[in-house]
Amino acid sequence: MGDFESFATFRGLRPDGTYASYTNDAKRKPMVVLIERIIPTELISSGIEGTFAGVLYNEADLRDSVIVENGRFSFAAPQTSYERAGCF
Repeated sequence: MGDFESFATFRGLRPDGTYASYTNDAKRKPMVVLIERIIPTELISSGIEGTFAGVLYNEADLRDSVIVENGRFSFAAPQTSYERAGCF
């Protein structure tokens, strides 16, 4: 297990039709990401699942932020043509 820098972003639509972009800031309260499961296949890891929590700051106004609690994620990689062909 180790520390690494990560980048998280959220883009929200405001009622007036404009967008606000929120990102993490390593110099402030960081995002905490916990990888709970690596999804294996015969050849490679095909995805990850886990949780995250922390604060995302408005890029244009750091006084505005989004607090994420108990966020969950699941990313699955598409199969390679080698895997789809059943070549193990």
